[in-house]
Amino acid sequence: MKTMPKSAAANSRRAFRLRVAGDLEVAPALHRRSPAAVAELVRMKTNHVFALIAWALKSGLFVTFIFCCAFDVAADENWHMLASNAWATVSVERTLYEKSGHPNFFVHVVVANQSKRKVGVDLSSYWKVIRPNQWGVNEQNHRGVINERRLPRAKLDDAMRERLKTAYDAGTLKFVDPQAKLDYYVNFNASGREDIEKLQGPYCLVVMDGEIFFTDGKDVGLLSLWDQEQAREVAIPTPIIWKSVPKDAILVLD
Repeated sequence: MKTMPKSAAANSRRAFRLRVAGDLEVAPALHRRSPAAVAELVRMKTNHVFALIAWALKSGLFVTFIFCCAFDVAADENWHMLASNAWATVSVERTLYEKSGHPNFFVHVVVANQSKRKVGVDLSSYWKVIRPNQWGVNEQNHRGVINERRLPRAKLDDAMRERLKTAYDAGTLKFVDPQAKLDYYVNFNASGREDIEKLQGPYCLVVMDGEIFFTDGKDVGLLSLWDQEQAREVAIPTPIIWKSVPKDAILVLD
């Protein structure tokens, strides 16, 4: 395992139960609600969906509506949006992954190209991508006392701009077509499934950090989580439904 920068090493190498207070704007998991509350939620959503389907049929928009509706229903429960700008939207799946023979757990990150241009994404360095920086098992779906160590804010200077443009021309970046998406799987470099399952609580909190660098060969952009404090906290209901990293997946490893 590679040596971690000192500023993040201590934080990433210990698992702990986070102390919490207050509320986070994340919908509680269905299994935490009473049966009556779950039934009422399903009834309300079903009535809403049927009403919208009737409107869509009258408007000739049924196919488009079904696609958007399905995405909307799934997004709240299965995905967590971290950040968005003119270049891209970055989201993380609300579950954890494991890979045979690898000691660490992984998270699944999706970068959706929001521009009208082919974009190159730099995944060449573990410390220059959006990655998990802290985790803990918790009674609530957010942190209270925050004791996280973070790397300094990334700088997009002239040297980085030239390096990215050169990499774009050389074809060494990961390319994403307009309105398409790029999936990658990144490990937490100090813990695995066994560490997580030793602790008990209704939520596993994974705190994401870092940034993504983009270029279209001419302009260069950056999407950072530095100022996205609440959005960085991904609450995964337990028991976690573990998944396996696909065989052909793009991996970002430390």
